[in-house]
Amino acid sequence: DERIYDAFISFSHHDEKFVNEVLVPQLERPPIGLPHYRLCIHYRDWLAGEWIADQIVRSVASSKRTIVVLTEHFLDSLWGKLEFRTAYKQVLTDKRMRLIIIVKGDLPPFDKMDQELQTYLSLNTYLKYDDPFFMDRLRYALPHNTSTNEPGSRK
Repeated sequence: DERIYDAFISFSHHDEKFVNEVLVPQLERPPIGLPHYRLCIHYRDWLAGEWIADQIVRSVASSKRTIVVLTEHFLDSLWGKLEFRTAYKQVLTDKRMRLIIIVKGDLPPFDKMDQELQTYLSLNTYLKYDDPFFMDRLRYALPHNTSTNEPGSRK
């Protein structure tokens, strides 16, 4: 797969601290010996002035996976819903599991979710951030053909 990014992270701006302080450091700059990933994050990788909807489509299409940080805040976000739908459509088109859902906190009530998200969660496994093996499970769900940080590596 020649996609530019290993993963696009979709999240509410209310969950930006979690993304910046937990996901990005653990995935882009992990401890020595663990794989590192190239992440697409909207505030860093999108072009100013382009249509947000176009950038969502491009981010999903150019990423091997889409990671959704699912919280109640995410469900209140119009852009978050569009990012999920775009990633879900890509899963259906590719017929490959390219969508990773991380539930941070309690699983939001199903009645707050769109039908597609309800269906996806009822048919697929999702990750829970409070799982003691969360980071191991997340790394397992991400592409496996990435570089590792070895002693003396400049990566």
